[in-house]
Amino acid sequence: MERALQAGEIDRIAAVTSALEGVVAEQSRFDAVVQQRQALELAEDALQRPLFETPERVPFLFWP
Repeated sequence: MERALQAGEIDRIAAVTSALEGVVAEQSRFDAVVQQRQALELAEDALQRPLFETPERVPFLFWP
C-alpha cells in the first residue's frame, strides 16, 4: 500500500481507508474468537465440567 501511495497510484484517503479496513477485519476475527470462547465457557458451565483437559487444547479460530 505504501509503495502504491508513493508511486501516486492511489491517494492518501485510499491508503488510510485500506488500512482501516484491515483493522476492522482483524477486530472482527478477534470478536469471533472471543464469542467462541464464551460459548465454550457456557457449555462447560452447563455440563459442570471442562470440555478440554487444558486451556491450551481448546480449539480456536485461526488467529495469526
